[in-house]
Amino acid sequence: MNLFSGFTVEREVILSPDKYNTPSALLKAADGGYFVLGAIDEAWITKTDAIGNTIWTYQKQSLDETTLRFKAAAPSTDGGVLICGERNLGGVTRRTTGLLILLDKNGKEISRLDSYKQNPDQGGSFFSITSCSSWGSNFAISGAARISERESNGTMITQETPTLMKIKGDGSLMWQMNVDTNFQRFQAMPDGGLVLFGDGVKDEVGITAVMKVDSSGSIQASESLDPSCRFLAQTTISSSLRFICNAGVPNKPFNLLELNQYLKLVHHNEYPSIGGMGIHQSYALTDGTVALFGYRPGFKPNLLLIGTNNNRLLEHEFHGEEEMWIVDGMPTETVGGFVTIRTVHGPKSRTAITFLKYK
Repeated sequence: MNLFSGFTVEREVILSPDKYNTPSALLKAADGGYFVLGAIDEAWITKTDAIGNTIWTYQKQSLDETTLRFKAAAPSTDGGVLICGERNLGGVTRRTTGLLILLDKNGKEISRLDSYKQNPDQGGSFFSITSCSSWGSNFAISGAARISERESNGTMITQETPTLMKIKGDGSLMWQMNVDTNFQRFQAMPDGGLVLFGDGVKDEVGITAVMKVDSSGSIQASESLDPSCRFLAQTTISSSLRFICNAGVPNKPFNLLELNQYLKLVHHNEYPSIGGMGIHQSYALTDGTVALFGYRPGFKPNLLLIGTNNNRLLEHEFHGEEEMWIVDGMPTETVGGFVTIRTVHGPKSRTAITFLKYK
């Protein structure tokens, strides 16, 4: 590992190399620890304490002779987690159906919302999961639903349409609505609403679609941004939303946008190119700094900090034959601290959790 620009690695933990190989997401637990979600087809999630020590791992690769896939997860307010996944039913049709599993803080399953069990003849009321997120003490789920309609000749037609669901903290369904976009990310707002972000199309042109709904699912506002724009996650709930556009494109300036709670543009600033970079996660910190987690050319894991006030750059890159890109990362509660997850290859793939700090 190379170290420069003021970063230090304070701690690195390797999860079990025999069972838990490839990570896909890092989540902050309500009780101070972290959740590491495994790759979709590996169907595992591990809870650690605040310094990366494993507390428990939940793994469920099959259910009722069907294969499970864990697509996303969302922390609950009591230290537990909602797993958002699918059954893989096989066959040409009805290939997947949605499955939500709620675990308590000790990793015990306390409820399950199983679309296939609810409506097996139609292959489930919702057949796929794209993402999910905490929404106060509840959860938001995006995916696709099956809608069946009978044509004038009597033929029954089943179509798939993007859907948004709100789930109670106990795992039960509150409401479900059809939407125009399959949203990938969410941000809870101070007024109890939710802002959703996803890849959309407008006038046959690709866009980043942004939509705000209230707690009952009513659409409050919508906006279209350039498809290069990605949402900057926040450590605290704020009434403003920040985006970074054209980041990681070689020799091209990037832009920082800020929208208010009504999705109206309030700031737009341009900065010099940061060079080529693949970005997997991005954060807006409370001091104005932007943190980007991903990789540089050659798939070298990289953490880049952009100080927007003076355009200073701090960068940490992991070097080695077995290194792969940073899959996910976030700020820690320590000032200047960050935690990342990545895959380290070798005779066996391993998941590394790394804690870094800059001065």
